[in-house]
Amino acid sequence: MNIHDKILSEVKRLKNNKIAYERAQPVDVDEKKIKLVIFMLLDDYYALRADYIKEILICPKITYVPLESDFILGVISVRGDIESVLDLHILLGIPSTEISATSRLVIAEINGIRSAILLDRLIDVIDVSQSTILPPIACPTRFPFTECGLEFKDKFTIVLDLDKIFKKITP
Repeated sequence: MNIHDKILSEVKRLKNNKIAYERAQPVDVDEKKIKLVIFMLLDDYYALRADYIKEILICPKITYVPLESDFILGVISVRGDIESVLDLHILLGIPSTEISATSRLVIAEINGIRSAILLDRLIDVIDVSQSTILPPIACPTRFPFTECGLEFKDKFTIVLDLDKIFKKITP
């Protein structure tokens, strides 16, 4: 056995021991969980706290409202209630996309403010452990609506702060 084979063998042994050690660690079943709605805008993952999401809809016809802010696409009627439709692309400074069969609207409400939010694609609704949450991105000018982050399917996912978003859109 040459030196390279010995090194590879030792690395595999250590890796297997590490995996066995990690599997043997106790899990805190009482750890606080956060429910998140994971979605995509373009090719990036984002999330909103599910506590503020009232419902998820297949995208209905959006009626354009003249003289509205550029991040308000228009309004929709949901069982007789009129809801504004917010385009996160504009607020986040990313290119807008066409509404498609995978587009969804989430009706969100926080602190008495309510609006529909356009998503390119809904991915999942998940419960995550508080310990898996990463600190917010330290760049408030580029990411002013970031609450925190997490790893989801091996991709960094930005959890958006709905309160900050709604404060931006209300006069």
